[in-house]
Amino acid sequence: MLTISLFISLFILAKAFQLIYFFQIKEYRFDRFFSFIKEEGWYQALYFSSFRLPAKKTRNLLIMGLLFVADYLIFQLLLKQSLPLLILDFFIVPLIAFLLTSVAVFLTAIPVYIYRQWLITRAKSLVKRSSAICIGITGSYGKTSVKEFLYEILSQKFKIAKTEKNMNTDVGIALSIIGNLKSDTRYFIAEYGGYRTGEIERTAKIIRPNQSILTGLGNQHLDLYGSRKNLQKAETHILTLLDLQSFAYINLDFPQSRVLTQKSPARKIYYSIRQKTDIYAANIKTTPQGTSADVYYHRHKIHLQTALLGKHNILNLLPCLALAIDLNMTTQEITHAISKIQPISGKLSVLAGIKGAVVVDDSYNTNVNGFLAAIEVLNTFDKSKKIIATRGIIELGVEKSSSYKTILQALAKTGIALFTTDRLFKELDQAGKITTFNDVSDLIIYLKETINQDTVLLIEGRFPESTIKKLKHNS
Repeated sequence: MLTISLFISLFILAKAFQLIYFFQIKEYRFDRFFSFIKEEGWYQALYFSSFRLPAKKTRNLLIMGLLFVADYLIFQLLLKQSLPLLILDFFIVPLIAFLLTSVAVFLTAIPVYIYRQWLITRAKSLVKRSSAICIGITGSYGKTSVKEFLYEILSQKFKIAKTEKNMNTDVGIALSIIGNLKSDTRYFIAEYGGYRTGEIERTAKIIRPNQSILTGLGNQHLDLYGSRKNLQKAETHILTLLDLQSFAYINLDFPQSRVLTQKSPARKIYYSIRQKTDIYAANIKTTPQGTSADVYYHRHKIHLQTALLGKHNILNLLPCLALAIDLNMTTQEITHAISKIQPISGKLSVLAGIKGAVVVDDSYNTNVNGFLAAIEVLNTFDKSKKIIATRGIIELGVEKSSSYKTILQALAKTGIALFTTDRLFKELDQAGKITTFNDVSDLIIYLKETINQDTVLLIEGRFPESTIKKLKHNS
């Protein structure tokens, strides 16, 4: 009985560590964790998902400590059980691990909450003493790209600080303020994000925007927001905080953009790559090496040449360009800065792949708009074999099927094949372009056997970094 009991207790620990990893990538949020479980399926997620160790983070170590204590107590109980009960215990190990891990995550949330509140209070104090002007960026997609582009442009003339990477929730912005906001900072660029109603509103209480950019509204995190109305209200909230002297730069190319932003008291500057408006782009030309366009704003006609791939990146540059002009930067300063901007790692960055293949890495994140834009970029490559590898898009809720159908319709017009672990793509496929795999390991093995010098491979959406390295040349 000792051997069996020890095996079961170790099995519980292994499953629990796997669940810690899932909680970690979902920011230890039960709402995001359950959304993930719902999409994967309870049976698949708890019993058959690939094993991944969690990162060596303080919270993970605290959770592990609690789990070791709980597992030891369970081991003592197992020693007293009969063989039939031990066999039953073996089959419910994933459920036991789930319960233990959930309790541990909940208990560690208490010190984490205290620490978060301390960080937020400290950040508010720094903001209160600062004279920096906050430029707030919000939207369902494109926020990080616009933030990084704006930072590169404004840095040519001003002392700038920004939120780091995709740290766009309350504690992420607080950490960025503490780390980056200095006494001589002229502009602070803040990316505002959230998963539920009220989260962006709370974040805006840490640092209130003086100017704002709305990149667009889609259906990212719809499952957590509960409805389109909730999502739209949350993502446009910071526009309502602006005053009459503020500027709000708004993407005109998403549905109902004017209606959804009419409550903002700020002066609205609309931007577009589809129609003439306050600032717009025309003559857009895309290649695998970069993108060019003519931009019109006020009396300015500006020719842009950038290493960024895709029309959508011209769209992302438009509010940055308009805001820079409104801050009295010259067109020469702006075009020079834009010419130096390189693709953000994991955002349609081109890499040398194994066997002479070209790899387009778009693994930073994914959403429906980004997926469609990536398909357009892939089509610019002159390769006979074009492949997309994806794990699918998360947290789309009731719109997941319709979103996938939109992607499949775009694929149907191309010669692109899609390899995925998300079986919903296959269920909706009518053109025979979808190949499904049980897990990421099987997908990568197949890719390594399939790709060659005639291949351009798009990695769409998040994959483990170790997985992407297997497809890179000399990795």
